[in-house]
Amino acid sequence: MSHRATFLLTGLALVLLAGCGSPEYYPDPNLTRRTQFSHVRVGLAIDVPEAIVSIDSPFRIFTYPDPGERPIAGIKRSLKNSVIRPTANGIQIGNHEFGTDALRIKPNKPAMLVFHGARYEGDLVVIRKNASQLDFINRVTLDDYIASVVGAEMPASWPLEALKAQAVASRSYAMYMRKQRMQAGLNYDVLATVSDQAYGGTASATANTRRAAADTHDRVIKHRRRLFKTYFHSTCGGHTENVEDIFRDPPLAALGGTVCGFCTDSPRYTWSTEVRKIDIQQRLTQAGFGVGPITGVRVDQRGIGEHVKRLAVAHTGGTLYLSGDQFRKAVGTRELFSTRFSVSGNGAVLTFNGNGFGHGVGMCQYGAKKMAEKRTHVLILKYYYSGVTLEKLHSRDFR
Repeated sequence: MSHRATFLLTGLALVLLAGCGSPEYYPDPNLTRRTQFSHVRVGLAIDVPEAIVSIDSPFRIFTYPDPGERPIAGIKRSLKNSVIRPTANGIQIGNHEFGTDALRIKPNKPAMLVFHGARYEGDLVVIRKNASQLDFINRVTLDDYIASVVGAEMPASWPLEALKAQAVASRSYAMYMRKQRMQAGLNYDVLATVSDQAYGGTASATANTRRAAADTHDRVIKHRRRLFKTYFHSTCGGHTENVEDIFRDPPLAALGGTVCGFCTDSPRYTWSTEVRKIDIQQRLTQAGFGVGPITGVRVDQRGIGEHVKRLAVAHTGGTLYLSGDQFRKAVGTRELFSTRFSVSGNGAVLTFNGNGFGHGVGMCQYGAKKMAEKRTHVLILKYYYSGVTLEKLHSRDFR
């Protein structure tokens, strides 16, 4: 399918800026101000050759970063299915080339940005990495982002206190990742996928999720006055897990395993699946773990919450030891719903009987749902993240 750009300029003169060499890092000017946490930079697409963008309202294009709001062009009409791609000297939007390595497209009305068919609040930042790659970043208010994430990560029909707990956990995660990626010199704070947090734009934001975001505005959880990576998952299966037993993170009391008797209503509280040994071999090989024909799989170590800490895969070339998380991701997270499982079978097929859905670290979402019937979001968060305090965001959190 071809996409014909309709990029219509007003009488405002189009100013082309001279290219300046494609710097890798563009600090958002707002991050140096007192209101640095009012917005978040969401990576919609990173290191891609092009993207299709629509703006369903009048809009303007600004230099980026530029706290002085210096316009490159004023636009009277909308932008329809326009391809944005890099050129040797700048960024091309439709048929018009801008001789700059970074720009910001700002709609005049809310929720007018459409990126590859999904609608978003806020602005679109386009950064040219080189002559063949661009970064596309949604610069959006933190509350709009959180309202969308809560609806993408948790059913919006769940009790409000559960939604509030998710809002605080997601805001805390996003702000922790902002600090890490600022220090790494990246142009975004979070990615829009489950590699960080699911972000569906306006489609996943509802009245309930917006209320959850607003009622917890600027609130985060901290351990010893510091932000941390507030992991969460669907269903722990009876006990959450120590972070160091699942990921390569150092031990942290706030991410220690705890008993959870609240998620029994989850459809994945118990599960069973069969996987052929030949499929396990192929998937491990595709994941970079070269193995011969599989002869057996056994659990070697378990964590405090009975999730698999280490697993041994016997094959004709020897024995491969993997973490439970590595094995689950390689075999398939939609077949092995969690790392809390046992393995049986001596023939061509292995049976995995398990509990839970997800990695098992941090807040159990189905547990939060049940707890929300009688407890506040503050108590829910303190239950799953031991020893934390609920605090307001502060500029020192990003130092």
